[in-house]
Amino acid sequence: MSNQSDSRITGVYAGILSLVEIGLGGFLHGMKVPLAGTFLSLNQGVFLTRVVKLNHAREGAKTLAFRVSNITALLKSLSPAGKKLLPMLAISAQGFLFSVGTLLLGPNLPGCLLGSILSSLWGVIQPLAVLWMVYGISLGEDQLQKILSVFSPEILTNMVVVLTFLKALVAGGLTWTTWKAPFDEQDLLNQKLLKWGLKGLPKDSATQSQRNPALGAFHDLKRPLFLIPFFLTGVFFYFAEDSNAQFIWKSLRPVAVAYLFFLAIRLFPVESWIKKWGLGGTALASALEFIEGKSNDNEASD
Repeated sequence: MSNQSDSRITGVYAGILSLVEIGLGGFLHGMKVPLAGTFLSLNQGVFLTRVVKLNHAREGAKTLAFRVSNITALLKSLSPAGKKLLPMLAISAQGFLFSVGTLLLGPNLPGCLLGSILSSLWGVIQPLAVLWMVYGISLGEDQLQKILSVFSPEILTNMVVVLTFLKALVAGGLTWTTWKAPFDEQDLLNQKLLKWGLKGLPKDSATQSQRNPALGAFHDLKRPLFLIPFFLTGVFFYFAEDSNAQFIWKSLRPVAVAYLFFLAIRLFPVESWIKKWGLGGTALASALEFIEGKSNDNEASD
């Protein structure tokens, strides 16, 4: 791709990453693998490391990871199935954090190591932010005080630090291994995950998109990210409140907030905004052209 424009290169890489996300995401969710989001986050770091290494001598290499991630996030908004807003936010934020490393240390191994470690932190930040939006800061403080009555602040701090350190260590290790491994452009185009992503594009996605967003939001309420804090909230208020009415109100309030939040994620008109404002420019057009071309090639081979 050395003789192609920056926007063309950005678009092609974003097209590859979006298809890989579809392929890996479909496999992980299909197999009911826990922490699927963590695997997708780590995969993005590995892919961006490959992109930076292949283009480290190119002008603009320091910000290439951020540009690729932004176009990938825009492509996610155009997906006909599933939630869009949170995955878009995660892809874009992780790309930005990765680029902080390459901006500070350069498009090299140290820059990618720092970027991947910073990017891995978003997996800790985003779930906490979602829980704060659903349960509110005052309720979170009440829960924290009750948790602190069982666990000391030192133990809680150590647990968070250890888990964050382990994820950062894994992200850094994958980046190191990826940078040292031999690969070329063709390896990116021939990877099996890309083919899985192409298989996930046709009719199955269109069928899933017909699911009522309201029913989809109810489905989201069954996720552990919501159920565990909700269960703890109910337990805390059951023992803390004398009034059954207060207990019911404070327990059901997070359910209502969570449902509206999940519904907004599914109904948020991101794709119409992108088309109206012309976001992505020629890079997005190149990404869509790449995906369409690969999809046609895949259908022809089948």
